[in-house]
Amino acid sequence: MRTRTSARVAGVLLVAASLAACRSLVPAGFWKGYRSNLIIKQESDQGPWGGHRWICWDSPNSGTFSESDAKQFALDHRWKFLVRVEVPANALTRPTDTQPQAVSSLFHTGYDQARQDFPAYITGESVVLTFDSGWRREDPGTNETSTAVGYLQLSRDGRKMLVYHLWGNS
Repeated sequence: MRTRTSARVAGVLLVAASLAACRSLVPAGFWKGYRSNLIIKQESDQGPWGGHRWICWDSPNSGTFSESDAKQFALDHRWKFLVRVEVPANALTRPTDTQPQAVSSLFHTGYDQARQDFPAYITGESVVLTFDSGWRREDPGTNETSTAVGYLQLSRDGRKMLVYHLWGNS
């Protein structure tokens, strides 16, 4: 009797651990656990061959979001830091024919859906940290693969933060 109970407990613990681990199997899903009470908008479309996720945080207090804290959170979840870029106001707003996007160095050369779909949430001066997310991207035109970059944007005053991730052949 004791052996059956021990086996059941072990089984329940194994299932619970597996379910907890699934959160890390969803691309950029771990970000939902970062200061979740301050998330104001989010979108996630994850399919079997590709997807995207973005999350926006907002706080009434300056300095709520720090570059070092958010960077460490990403590193703790196996994102590898690539580069830090200071971004002037309105540099990441949606490009138009007459006003191209000012910070194209953040994105892949040529066509990049991330450049087109990057949420224009933080319009003031900011910093963007880019990370290798461990996922891959596929160029729909050439089928060439590249690193699926995770973008972490923080407003200069530390009141707003945005994460954007695009992976697969989306």
